[in-house]
Amino acid sequence: MATVEPNQKYGRLTVVSFHEMRKSIRCWKCVCACKKETVVQQGNLRNGHTRSCGCLQSELTSQRSLTHGVTGTKIWRTWRNMHSRCENTKVKCYINYGGRGIKVCKEWFKFETFHKDMFTTMEAHIKKHGKLNTSIDRINNNQGYSLQNCKWSTKSEQALNRRNKYEKRK
Repeated sequence: MATVEPNQKYGRLTVVSFHEMRKSIRCWKCVCACKKETVVQQGNLRNGHTRSCGCLQSELTSQRSLTHGVTGTKIWRTWRNMHSRCENTKVKCYINYGGRGIKVCKEWFKFETFHKDMFTTMEAHIKKHGKLNTSIDRINNNQGYSLQNCKWSTKSEQALNRRNKYEKRK
């Protein structure tokens, strides 16, 4: 059975020195690759249970939750809000979208496909009209969201593509 000694590496940890005995368990002072110091039980070093100060677990968790890296951006918020209007009955404007049969095409259920289809044209529209004056617009107001039926529009263009609010609802 190998003994733990200073300068030995275990994952991201480098043993600095013996720290203390805790109920007959040797504990070692270690420094992590991220420069944080931590105290680790000898058995956890040797069996690989502890490989960092905790930064490794944080990185792995972060990588698992990161799918596309653009959460919170304009394109992502547009995609999320489009789905909410069409699918979430608790959203106030649902009645004007999902409530009257407006749907998002199956290809755009994956954010990555929506991004691939619409990002370049969104960036061009923003460059010309500004971020606040750029929103997704359905060409035919009675059809759903799809590549063939969507474009980026200004607020004034959006106003021209509205159903009359006094129109009788079926």
